[in-house]
Amino acid sequence: MTQQPQPLSQIQRMERLLDVCRRLGRSEDVEPLLQLVVTAACELTESRYAYILVYEKETELLKIDASRCRHKE
Repeated sequence: MTQQPQPLSQIQRMERLLDVCRRLGRSEDVEPLLQLVVTAACELTESRYAYILVYEKETELLKIDASRCRHKE
């Protein structure tokens, strides 16, 4: 039988947010940052899916720039 991961405590959530903020300030490469943000958002909200959409002016469409999918165990 597979155990469900335990929900994050308030302190763990704050530590995760602080880690994301620190990394945002140190990196200039956008793609890994977007992936970091979407992964953290998924973990912190205990969501199975998370996406970052960016509006493309030329096509007038939203484009998925980062995503995360977690399968239930």
